[in-house]
Amino acid sequence: MIAELLLHINCKYCHQNFLLCRRCYRGQCYCCSECRFIAQRESQRHAQQQYRQTENGRKTHREAERRRRIRKTRGIQKTVDDEGSTPHISHVTIPSKPLKSIGLCHCCGIAGVIVRKFPHRGYGERGSGRYYGKQKAFKPHKSA
Repeated sequence: MIAELLLHINCKYCHQNFLLCRRCYRGQCYCCSECRFIAQRESQRHAQQQYRQTENGRKTHREAERRRRIRKTRGIQKTVDDEGSTPHISHVTIPSKPLKSIGLCHCCGIAGVIVRKFPHRGYGERGSGRYYGKQKAFKPHKSA
């Protein structure tokens, strides 16, 4: 019987540990969509702050403020460049403990053995002759 392998991942935002099987793993680094959303907003704000420190960023900000003041004097409804503030989300951080040998996938719930890194599947091994390995020479059939 082949055991399912589960990848141990630590969320980049809340630092909560979670497990994913190979079928569910798509390069995730956040435990949930809320953590992903908040981290993306922080990244966007940081990039906006960096941009506003450049000459083009200052110029764009001046023009946006000028348009905002004009709208305010005309009584036009307020518009926002960026989305509103993010909702407050509280997470319970699980203290780091030694990894158990068996766990459940965070997405599909399948049980399996916990690993730190998925092993390579063996593509391109010597003698496989399929994808990256040494290709067998094509020999046409002799016609009679």
